[in-house]
Amino acid sequence: MTIPSDTSEKNIPKDFSVENIYGKLTDDEILQSRKSHIQSVRLAFKSLPKTRTRVPQHDASFVGMDPELVTFESASDPLYPKNWPLRRKLFTVVVASLYVGAEPFVSAAFPKSTTLSLAHSGSSVFVMLMVKIVPRLIGLVIVGPLSDYFGRKVLLNASVSILIGSSTLVHVYFDRFSFFQLASFSFLSTLGASSPLSVGPKILNDVFSPSAVGGGLLVYLCGPVVSYFGSPVAVNLIKEFPAGYSSGCFCVVMALLFALIPETSPAMILHQKVTVLRQLTGNKHLHTLYEITREPISVQLRRHLGRTFAMAGSHPSLYIAMLIGALLFGVIAAIWALWWA
Repeated sequence: MTIPSDTSEKNIPKDFSVENIYGKLTDDEILQSRKSHIQSVRLAFKSLPKTRTRVPQHDASFVGMDPELVTFESASDPLYPKNWPLRRKLFTVVVASLYVGAEPFVSAAFPKSTTLSLAHSGSSVFVMLMVKIVPRLIGLVIVGPLSDYFGRKVLLNASVSILIGSSTLVHVYFDRFSFFQLASFSFLSTLGASSPLSVGPKILNDVFSPSAVGGGLLVYLCGPVVSYFGSPVAVNLIKEFPAGYSSGCFCVVMALLFALIPETSPAMILHQKVTVLRQLTGNKHLHTLYEITREPISVQLRRHLGRTFAMAGSHPSLYIAMLIGALLFGVIAAIWALWWA
């Protein structure tokens, strides 16, 4: 594994080797010490006030309890996303907003992927609504907690890949696929499109303090807004060039997005750091606070679902926002129809 520049040897604060930590203790004594250290950290962690993240901004205060615990060095550690330079934060938010803006561009480039023929299939409107609504709910509710486990970058790249691949298949094989095949790929396409909407706010929370999130949100919204209104024009301009040239340029742009989006999840950043330290020191028992205190993903999903339904039942403003969004989408769809006509 290549050592990231941010976690190179010069940034390693101390020796995490087993010999340096435990000296001449026997294997059984080392095992008992490890269990005791981890138990102490878990008990101290449980005593912390419950927050949405359940992990402190930096966990250096736990180092004295566990010598094999890898943490951020302090609250000002440059590895911590909230301590990144402003230009890097803005760059990260801009790239993340482009992921959210991928859906309208793909919809404009592959118009058949957004429409299924009800006439040739005899299907009900209810089925079509489920194909479009259910994956959005799944993406908004489930993908967020998954990004805490697997990282923001992996989830964003996977979701956009699913969006582009499924939309392309539906558009190319629209007349050959059965309705079930069209509905399945349309389901995946919508799921891929909705996932960045769930991961994006987490990226904002990763890199900005609560007082600065508003400014980051304004930058973040530029991508989808520009994409919704600029995609039809951009697609028509692209179609003026040969198909191979256009496809090549599109692939280059997506490859750059995949490569440039940085990981912002503190858990994954520390995971990269501890992976490097394990290689350099040979101590395979090094760990992070996230790894030894993380709840099972089933528990996180259950809590997230409960919070979502509680919010849906207690915030009427959400329904107003959904109505406004539906009206706005209808206006944009009408503009697209007039444009293509």
